[in-house]
Amino acid sequence: MRTMMLPPLINKYQVYTDNLTAKLRFFMEVSETLSGGGTEKVILNQHTDRILNFTDASDRLKLEITQRTIENGDEFFFLSMMNLTEKSQTLKFSLVLDLDNEGESSVFDLNEQYIKPSFSQRYGENKLTTPSKYIHTSSGSILVSKYVVYSDNILNYPDQKRSITRKLIEELDNIKVLRKSNAVHIETMVNLPAGLKSDLFLLISEEALFSSDQSRIEFFNDYKTSIANNDVRFNMWITPHGSYTKLPYSIEPFSPDAYGINLHHMSKKELLRYYQRTNDRFFYNLMYNAIVQLFGYRPVIDGLFITDYTSTWLKKDFLIQSPYIDTRLNETVTLAIEDCKHLFSFAELESFHLNYAKFLVAYSKKGKLLSVQEGAYFFPDYFSLEEQAKPTHSSLNHQLGILNYLLKKFQLTGTQEYERVANAMLKAIQLTSKRWIMENRNLFYKVYYKDNELHYGDTDYVYVTLLDLLLVQSSLQSIYKQKHPAIDELIISKMRFLENNNYGLQDEQALLPPNEDILSRKQAEKLALQLGYL
Repeated sequence: MRTMMLPPLINKYQVYTDNLTAKLRFFMEVSETLSGGGTEKVILNQHTDRILNFTDASDRLKLEITQRTIENGDEFFFLSMMNLTEKSQTLKFSLVLDLDNEGESSVFDLNEQYIKPSFSQRYGENKLTTPSKYIHTSSGSILVSKYVVYSDNILNYPDQKRSITRKLIEELDNIKVLRKSNAVHIETMVNLPAGLKSDLFLLISEEALFSSDQSRIEFFNDYKTSIANNDVRFNMWITPHGSYTKLPYSIEPFSPDAYGINLHHMSKKELLRYYQRTNDRFFYNLMYNAIVQLFGYRPVIDGLFITDYTSTWLKKDFLIQSPYIDTRLNETVTLAIEDCKHLFSFAELESFHLNYAKFLVAYSKKGKLLSVQEGAYFFPDYFSLEEQAKPTHSSLNHQLGILNYLLKKFQLTGTQEYERVANAMLKAIQLTSKRWIMENRNLFYKVYYKDNELHYGDTDYVYVTLLDLLLVQSSLQSIYKQKHPAIDELIISKMRFLENNNYGLQDEQALLPPNEDILSRKQAEKLALQLGYL
């Protein structure tokens, strides 16, 4: 697809147009005169984002258009506006896709794939819905987002650090799709009030983004159920530098409508299972986009991705504020990159998955650990960049995630230091296994220091930790040819609790686990069968 061409001076209310392909043409109009030009950003030594930046004479109205070409030739168009003028401003952006004689076209309104979620004790009210429309034609296909209006929600600290979130104002669907003769017209119009910003994206392919109606329907059915279940990772507020999802209430600066970049959610690891089943371009494109977002725009310290918004309870209890390192999020991102790296030609991805293992080994020698006894310890869930910070709690699911990650790296590389740290964590679990089990056979969520002693508290997730236990047991059996008795004890206890509380692994009428992956029960069932627990 050709680079979008605009003159250095864009006059207000003048329509600008050019061909992007032989069959696709864009039209653009803005409500103020703007000037600017293009730049390029090279990512991972081979991908190039093409970026157009325009601003008015006062530098208070800004328009940024980013073209991101996927390795398969498909294209993301990101349109972002900032309006700090005293009046509302308008951007009109349209695409016209020519069809062959009697060419076919279908428009799917994605609003039909939305059920409003109930209020969540964790997230509050998630107001993001679905993208706007999917257009499939004989000349290609296009997915169009809604446009999101927001304001920055940032808290600056005295040491030049910041907690970065966004406050969602509204999500609007001013998208029209019309069939005129042998062409499809896609018309977007952004009316941006004074003092606000907006984002919109289009995903364009000269092929079908979905290989079949069944594939599209199955994915958006899962999307609908997941959003209704308050699993916010499926939302699509996608920007060039990251994907925004609903944040918990426990963040600062507080807003009930705060959204931010969560590494777990933007990794798009859940899309790999759809791609493996269908080979659809849609899933490939979103996974590629996540790699570019991560390596091109997300902050990194010591080879690890950082979280750039502050959790109020981390700050209150442990003196940790943004930026900091979240163990689970880095494990998720690392494993997602490892799982999908073979799909892309980025050479830098080949060894990236070992960065986290090297960090954990180094931290085990000099970091603030939760010690059970000599040579048996847990890592804190969060690593602060500040010396005065206290070690946080250690949640069982985080520890199991780290343990399984290290076992996999040891199995892959044979590095003894990875096995040493994994064995220390395994020993800590063995020594404390009975203390993790509650009276009702559920598991505690975390272990923490209180009066210089280890205490256990809070209630575990429904399936998350069980999945981690099963994965660890699978890795141990693969490496050492036997199950570990402490892991075995925790698995059996958790499964019995689930069976007695309408979450049994083989119960087809089981309740959905709130805020969790809707397919997690099936995933746990599959692993439990493989390991002989069912």
